[in-house]
Amino acid sequence: MTIMNMVVRIYDRKVEAVEDITTPAGTFSCYKMSSTIETKTMFSVVAKSVDLVARKVGPVRSETYDKDGKLASYMILTSLK
Repeated sequence: MTIMNMVVRIYDRKVEAVEDITTPAGTFSCYKMSSTIETKTMFSVVAKSVDLVARKVGPVRSETYDKDGKLASYMILTSLK
């Protein structure tokens, strides 16, 4: 039985810069990548995202912005084990 369908579309993905970012886990040289994310369930939501990704580490910071460009949420790397 299908309860609900969800479709997520990621597009306009591009590398915008290389920049250093400092988090509680340290300082990392990251690729700054932006994209548009469209999520469709019973209604559609479009958001922008910015991800800072370091080689051999992975995501260091991830930001999501609403349709008005306001920061809606973020995640940040706090430690490496």
